Amino acid sequence: MNEVSLIYFCLDCSFSAENKHYKRCPNCGGVISYRRADNKYRIKEGKYDVERYWDFLPLQDKEKLVGKGNEQSPLVDSQQLKSKCLASKVFLKDETKNNTKSCKDKMAIVALSQMNELGIKSFVVSSTGNVASALAFLLNKFKEIEMHCFIAEDFLSRHRYMDSPNIIMHTVNSKYDSAQGEALKFSNENNVYHDGGYFSVAKRAGLAMAFLEAWEQSKTTFDFYFQGVSSGMGALGVYEIATKMKKCSMIDSIPSLMCVQQSTCDPMVRAFSAKEKRILPEHIIKNPTGCAKAMLTGDPTVCYPSLYKVVTETNGTFISVSEEEIKSAQKHLNDNENVMATPDGAVALAGFLKYAETHADELKNKNVLINITG
Repeated sequence: MNEVSLIYFCLDCSFSAENKHYKRCPNCGGVISYRRADNKYRIKEGKYDVERYWDFLPLQDKEKLVGKGNEQSPLVDSQQLKSKCLASKVFLKDETKNNTKSCKDKMAIVALSQMNELGIKSFVVSSTGNVASALAFLLNKFKEIEMHCFIAEDFLSRHRYMDSPNIIMHTVNSKYDSAQGEALKFSNENNVYHDGGYFSVAKRAGLAMAFLEAWEQSKTTFDFYFQGVSSGMGALGVYEIATKMKKCSMIDSIPSLMCVQQSTCDPMVRAFSAKEKRILPEHIIKNPTGCAKAMLTGDPTVCYPSLYKVVTETNGTFISVSEEEIKSAQKHLNDNENVMATPDGAVALAGFLKYAETHADELKNKNVLINITG
């Protein structure tokens, strides 16, 4: 066990608790974050991410780890992209090289290990493919935990490694947002632990290990961080990790969070453009479509307020990109950067390229990190 306690605290009110896990604030329903009680963080020696970044994670018992973790994914120092806006550095974090070819591998090891610490033997999740596939990859080897996975019919083909006896698939004849609703209903009616989605501190911390790893590989303080978002848990996780890094003087500042969505499913962009702190009915996409299949959350009502808060705090923004811009970014990655990305992974680069066209002066002499998520 960790000798240092974990403090869970609300990002929206004054609530905090020591060594007691919450998914949402019991006082206001807000997002729960976490920190070490001593606020001391350091990167340790090791081959795998969870051993190197242990201090930054909401985990306390190394004996409960569900697997070893992930080896480093490549960090590409792109000269071509740097020249487009005269940036000091433009880095691509290539998460396509992970076991299941997405950033969700980093998420899965932390999320499942936390469940194992909490004694969770069965849980519920909804997924468009990458999340469940990464979890299933580990659960094929660790059969002590059972996963109920709710999948919208259109996304069945995107799910892999699902044939283990401890993985139960529930097909929903509807869109992804409905699958999320059915997962919550099943959780409540059957008293089965829900993984928390956006509100899981473990999932957000796992995703944010890509940011930590990019810093470790480059020793660079990033001024801008671009990521494609659906619920936005990865971007919020980066904010949380970067805050810890700043507290221990690893970095000078938290990067501007640049959240990118495809134009056919961009409810957060619509709300942000309207200067709204919350999602209103007119921002919701009822039947979302798009080439980036992992980013089809049409109703991010519960996620957007906290993400809006940290995006504005870091002087970031939300960017909408077309399918043509996504496909062009994907081609650039495949042809010029040796990064074999899906449209999902190319969304962040499409956002960077669009922003660079109109805001080149803001990017000049700055350090940029673009997360190619899969």
